[in-house]
Amino acid sequence: MRFLNAAILLLLAQTVWSQPAAVAPMAADADPTFEVATIKPSPPDEQRAVMVVGRRLVTRANSLVDLMMFAYGVHPAQIVDGPEWTTAEKFDVVIEPDLPGRPSTAQMRSIMQKLLADRF
Repeated sequence: MRFLNAAILLLLAQTVWSQPAAVAPMAADADPTFEVATIKPSPPDEQRAVMVVGRRLVTRANSLVDLMMFAYGVHPAQIVDGPEWTTAEKFDVVIEPDLPGRPSTAQMRSIMQKLLADRF
């Protein structure tokens, strides 16, 4: 079930990125980081979601393991020996890149990697 949820998260993120957007794409050679980022605990009854709103990546009710799976493109079995809270606690994350334009999926993964390293 956990793998299915993670697969849905990655598929949803890829699907959302492929939809047309009003914001022009970020330069392909850009290496953005985050200008604005918030990480807050999710309310217990919140439904999991991943969406792109303009240039922002918004996630709801995702665990640290879910975020790592997106950022690094790994299977949950590849994330081992972490404390129990990394799968149990859920977070709402909002990320806005520091460069103009809409990041590609690869660029958003890179931004997420930088956010995880900085905040966790």
